[in-house]
Amino acid sequence: MNEENRPTQIEDRLFIGGIQHRDTNILNSNSNYSFTIFKFIEIDDLETEDFEQYFDECADFINTTLTNPSNQILVHCQAGQSRSASALIAYYIKYRGLTLEDALSYVRERKPDVSPNKGFQRQLNV
Repeated sequence: MNEENRPTQIEDRLFIGGIQHRDTNILNSNSNYSFTIFKFIEIDDLETEDFEQYFDECADFINTTLTNPSNQILVHCQAGQSRSASALIAYYIKYRGLTLEDALSYVRERKPDVSPNKGFQRQLNV
């Protein structure tokens, strides 16, 4: 795996990344960088897409995965910047009580190129 595709650790057992794949995937694993797909959300990175309908599902999946201390999770999309970041931010809003701005800042501190598209940001800011 080359450096640009290497997942970025956001916190213990929680990673975000870009993997050359057309659609958003949320993956789970018990071993470092060897991920098995458990959840797949098919959505394009367009401001007009309705990602909000999946935010609870994504947040719940991330939370459930992290409940087991032996699990790791990689939230990824093609570039690891918009769709995966939006799913991860939805988790921080729902389960950590962060605002959109605080969640975005938290993730950007660890992965500076994170940039959910404006449509996803509007949907997250409910």
